[in-house]
Amino acid sequence: MSDRSFQVGDWVYLKVQPYKQTTISSQPYHKLAAKFYGLFQVTKRIGSAAYTLLLPASVKIHPTIHVSLLKKCHAIHDYISYPPVVDITNPQCLEPELVLQRRIVKKRNKVVAQKLVKW
Repeated sequence: MSDRSFQVGDWVYLKVQPYKQTTISSQPYHKLAAKFYGLFQVTKRIGSAAYTLLLPASVKIHPTIHVSLLKKCHAIHDYISYPPVVDITNPQCLEPELVLQRRIVKKRNKVVAQKLVKW
């Protein structure tokens, strides 16, 4: 468990993992994507390991976050970055230009189709 603690009303950054949460971050190179987004205000403390944050409606994740994914903000800046939201039902969502290769691989007793695409 982390030794971090926050009070109600504190401002924090939220750590997201774009390679796991693809609906939050649409960065084509996930290693170059931002790791922390925010500022978000702590609205409720749940035990010693979780906090509820005041998230905008566009961020589609649960507002109760584990303390290990939070980082305290020491100075409030003018610009706040929120995780981008990808809506795959949107007709303007990017479609691949060309499928270059296809293959089928086995992962944990399941057959998975993989495609190499050109954007």
